Amino acid sequence: MLLTRWHHHLEAVAMKFKPDLALIEYLSLPDQRLQWHGNELPDDELCEENAIMLHRFQRYPLIVDPSGQASTFIMNQFKNLKIKKTSFLDDSFMKNLEDALRFGWPV
Repeated sequence: MLLTRWHHHLEAVAMKFKPDLALIEYLSLPDQRLQWHGNELPDDELCEENAIMLHRFQRYPLIVDPSGQASTFIMNQFKNLKIKKTSFLDDSFMKNLEDALRFGWPV
């Protein structure tokens, strides 16, 4: 929707622009996308856009992942950070969360 608004605004002021700009190609490098797919990111536009957000922003996202695809990708992509994977159903969930908050570990 934002891109459509920009297009209309640029057309209104008669500024030249590339109307078929592919945001994924603009915001990420080909080798990054290959690495993401090597780390089991599904090959679709939405997943690549989400990976761009993970890569480019400093805030930590809340990920709702019923299929488990995002969890697999994140565990592979950021394995050097030693992320602790847990669940609300895990008996040690509170202990894992407390340890992560105390020591600054990613969960």
